[in-house]
Amino acid sequence: MVAFTLEKVSAFMGSLLSTDAFDSYGVHEITIMKGFNLIIEGNQGAVLESGTSSAETEEQVAAAPGPVLYGTVRPLCFDAVKGKVLPEFMRFVLTAPAGTLKRLTAESGGPVDETNILSLALNITYRNGAITVTSGTSAKDIFAGKAVDTVWGEAVKRLFTPFGLVE
Repeated sequence: MVAFTLEKVSAFMGSLLSTDAFDSYGVHEITIMKGFNLIIEGNQGAVLESGTSSAETEEQVAAAPGPVLYGTVRPLCFDAVKGKVLPEFMRFVLTAPAGTLKRLTAESGGPVDETNILSLALNITYRNGAITVTSGTSAKDIFAGKAVDTVWGEAVKRLFTPFGLVE
């Protein structure tokens, strides 16, 4: 896990809301507070019916289409944020694009069982005019994700370097 703040808040927000830089990331949840609360949950999970067996439930979950991509909700986020009044608070909880885990597993150099890694997370929080970014790895086994977590943290730092990260 890495955590840092950004010096170039306006430049980053422009990139996040006006370019396709994060469009391939999955949305876990987005919260925007600006005189109203906009909460976007990006789970396109299967609708589970009561009375289904555990095997049927597993099949429904496996067939679910996955998270909404940020690119599909970015225009909504831009519309919610635009204007003269800045939001009071924003949080973007995103997951790494498809293929990132495989690439990072290869870069980690260590034996990593990809089936133990549930997600690579990116949390971007705007509060009081400042942006804080944290990365994280969700794994089934606490030790399974350590090597990938380190490589993911370094990849996140590289991604945000143009925006003046301060550790």
